[in-house]
Amino acid sequence: MTPVVISKALITQNKKVMRASVSIKPVLRTDKPENKDGKRPIHLLIYNGQKQFRFSTKLFIQEKYWDGENSKVLVSRNSNDDVRFVHERILQKVGDFKTEIRKHELANEPITEDVIKRHFSGTKTETFYEYYERIVNVRKPTLAKDTIRVYGTTLMILKKYKSNLTFAEIDNDFVRDFDNYLRVVRGNKDGGVANKHKNLRYVIGQAIDDGLMEKNPYRKFKSAKPNDRFTYLDKEEIQRLEKLDVADFKDGLLLTLDMFLFSCYTGLRFCDVIRLKKGEVDFDKKVLIKIQKKTKQQVRIPLHDKTIGILNRNIQDERTTCFERISNAKANKNLKKLMPLSSITKHMIFHMARHTFGTYLGNQGIRLEDISNLMGHKGLKETKKYVQPAEEMMKKAIDKFDF
Repeated sequence: MTPVVISKALITQNKKVMRASVSIKPVLRTDKPENKDGKRPIHLLIYNGQKQFRFSTKLFIQEKYWDGENSKVLVSRNSNDDVRFVHERILQKVGDFKTEIRKHELANEPITEDVIKRHFSGTKTETFYEYYERIVNVRKPTLAKDTIRVYGTTLMILKKYKSNLTFAEIDNDFVRDFDNYLRVVRGNKDGGVANKHKNLRYVIGQAIDDGLMEKNPYRKFKSAKPNDRFTYLDKEEIQRLEKLDVADFKDGLLLTLDMFLFSCYTGLRFCDVIRLKKGEVDFDKKVLIKIQKKTKQQVRIPLHDKTIGILNRNIQDERTTCFERISNAKANKNLKKLMPLSSITKHMIFHMARHTFGTYLGNQGIRLEDISNLMGHKGLKETKKYVQPAEEMMKKAIDKFDF
């Protein structure tokens, strides 16, 4: 079966629309091993301009029944039923594809990659935004509320940037332009920009896995990383927070302060602090034992009087968790209110508390392995970034030596 030319070059100004003719060609995958019946898979090659796509027909046949020169099944009056069935199904698949392409041509619709891939996936044509929402809905049971909210915010911003978006339009230029839109037009900082890219990158990765996109536009894209990840409070700044006059604090602000200091003293992430149960704290032995939500690693953290005091202020009989429920976003907003009250000029986010804990241990000369165990890291690579500030302080101390 020779390649069937389906459409002439399309005249359009849209660079995502393929301009050359579309053709289809069945091929026997002789590069694939035979199955237990001595058969090899048959695929369909689709040519759209300079691009080539391959789709499985889920049909198999022995090589002796395949005419490679003419790309078709060798069928005759003496052919068995299996060979005839494969022959007819191949003709049907080629015919269905020709009909689909013809529909788009008659409607003056461009033959995009998305059109081709959607035909063979057996589902209706779906925009990227529809796909984005579907992926997030599937993940919802496993995502935190704040994470779902950020995914929703990212989608809203994407739609403001471009009201309609197809898979074929997402390339390196799109990612770079969207990054510029976030920074220049919306005025987002590195942290906010990074979160939007993180959401978009995940959905694009799923689209690639589902065969809806071929190339990852993020492969060559490098965005500035937020500095908050490596920011920590020093001992003096912690003491300022401890000495704040909380008499006029509203409940939410006092709760945030207690949780943040608790994280500074224990190294627990926000998600683990908010889920900490009374049964995970041994007050007699002054130790906290918990399975971390993110890594599933168990941590065993000794508690001192400051930590015990925070727990005693917040634990209530009617609640199984140690702290009242609050969202990460609300906690971060409250931390911004605490900054001027404590004269702290660093941009505070809740995760800074965990970095403060790790950095303080590093500055005290605690072994890397012990810091890793206390923080519940799977390996030492994550722990090393907390030791780096300690090495800088040691270097300054060495410079002061008077030999």
